Amino acid sequence: MISTIKASLLSLTTLALCPAAHAAITTSVDGGTSYIHLGTLSAKECNAVLESPVSASQQFAFDGRIQAPDTSLCHDGIKVALVRREAVVRTTKDGVTTWPLGKKNCTKVAASVLEKHSSVQINGTLVMRAELAEAACSKSSNAVTVPL
Repeated sequence: MISTIKASLLSLTTLALCPAAHAAITTSVDGGTSYIHLGTLSAKECNAVLESPVSASQQFAFDGRIQAPDTSLCHDGIKVALVRREAVVRTTKDGVTTWPLGKKNCTKVAASVLEKHSSVQINGTLVMRAELAEAACSKSSNAVTVPL
């Protein structure tokens, strides 16, 4: 019991001394665009992120707007998010999934896959005919899976 209390106190002290350690990083998807919200940053933190060589190949949203990275945008209290506008492909033991897809792209991808395969899963629903794909692609962000 005492060791648990000591561990808890150590964790609380560490978090209090290092505010960045408990920053709220969240994610969201809007249509075919994915976001990793880094939270609210100071101007200095924003500049550090943008001046990193890692940032050279990234897309960002500043205060909710997708813009080219530019340190002149940085100010105290800026909300910064990493952005990806392209769908990605994920392979699991059950299938190959393309996501996130907006409604229009979901229908196109599903129709294309159905030309070569007898079925696809759209948002977990089995679809066997291209004309049913549009109804299955009903979410703002969709996933198309080719079952293995």
